[in-house]
Amino acid sequence: MSLKLSGESRLTFINDVTAATRVFLREAGFPDATAEHVELAVAEAVANAIQHGNQGVESRRVDVMLVSLADRVTVSVRDEGAGFDVAAIPDALAPAHRLKPSGRGVLLMRALMDAVELSPHPEGGTVVRLSKQQPRSAHHTPGERTMSELNIRERQSGDVTLFELAGRITIGAGDTVLRETVRTAIQDGRKNLVLNLAEVTYLDSAGLGELVSSYTTTSREGGRLKLLSPSRKVQDLLMITKLITVFDVYDTEQAAVNSFK
Repeated sequence: MSLKLSGESRLTFINDVTAATRVFLREAGFPDATAEHVELAVAEAVANAIQHGNQGVESRRVDVMLVSLADRVTVSVRDEGAGFDVAAIPDALAPAHRLKPSGRGVLLMRALMDAVELSPHPEGGTVVRLSKQQPRSAHHTPGERTMSELNIRERQSGDVTLFELAGRITIGAGDTVLRETVRTAIQDGRKNLVLNLAEVTYLDSAGLGELVSSYTTTSREGGRLKLLSPSRKVQDLLMITKLITVFDVYDTEQAAVNSFK
């Protein structure tokens, strides 16, 4: 069972690939939890190919191949760029890089997949090869996961502004909404901010980067930004990237509000 996809270097192609990957893994019998890891890793690989490999040149294409054999799925993502030195990729976990808004894509790929290989293609460009084994005890239950974009509800508790986020924080969509929301609040003079992440269903490296950017922007303007009730998926990514050491994270709204006093 295999699937080949090819598209121009547009951010919308990432959504096309992840949607196709989701269907492919469901048909291959992968459980949702494992499929979500593969889906996010593939999205990161495609985003990397578009932004770094092809340098955002839309006429350059990205080729994706998914293959399911027995209990394993392999994915290859190729760009048409000039290639890059894999050894030169900075360590995203290093303290010096932790507050940078980008650079976590390869880290997430390696954390979520069993094997990740980056190599030059003989005909030019870079190929990222990903591999993931299906858990032996996994039990697949078909179902459609929520794909809604990011919605944000806002309310006040004294001098604290709480933002309730629901949906996806991803490149070119949810990350932009979050950025504009936080910056508008700061411009309005509201600088005690809490992001409730309990209903965030999907977060990629761009979304993580925007959380970091929102944090640093708020701090630079003399404010404070804190996180509330991150969903399990979000909490796992914060742990993987060690951003859990950057943010103040609270389990209850009362504790988050009281922390500003």
